[in-house]
Amino acid sequence: MRRYLPLILFVTVALVVLNVCKRERETDASGNPIIRNWGAFILFLLGAVFWAVTVVRNLGDPFHQRYPENTYVEVAGGVLALIAAFFAFYFRFTLTADNIELRTAPFFKTKLYPLASVIEVPNYKRGWFDIKLKGEGRIRLQSVYSGVPYFLGCLTACIEQRKDDAH
Repeated sequence: MRRYLPLILFVTVALVVLNVCKRERETDASGNPIIRNWGAFILFLLGAVFWAVTVVRNLGDPFHQRYPENTYVEVAGGVLALIAAFFAFYFRFTLTADNIELRTAPFFKTKLYPLASVIEVPNYKRGWFDIKLKGEGRIRLQSVYSGVPYFLGCLTACIEQRKDDAH
């Protein structure tokens, strides 16, 4: 049992972080509702710290000095965790007056989904759910994202307003 203690601890921390590090309401500087992925960001950041501590602890280990490729693997794990944390930090959906914007990283193109193409807005629930778009498109969301209930409420209000304005 002692052998599996780090794995059990990691799984416990992962489940707690993903479900606790989310807020009901997220907004950007302009007051627009957004969806963020704070849980994954913190989880990957903890993974990067884990790998950094592992590398520092193993620097004086004779096995790692004799076989340095093990240290390279640990450094690679830390770098990959840091890159994943970077992407999770910049991941966001933003609801504007006319569009839903998806931004995954600062150097990637922002993807725009016009509000006119939204067919169905789901109710908030646990697990995965989809915002259905025209042409068999969809925006897939998870309940572990931060700000989902407020975002869905504002999106529903925007769609209702557009329908009322059209009539």
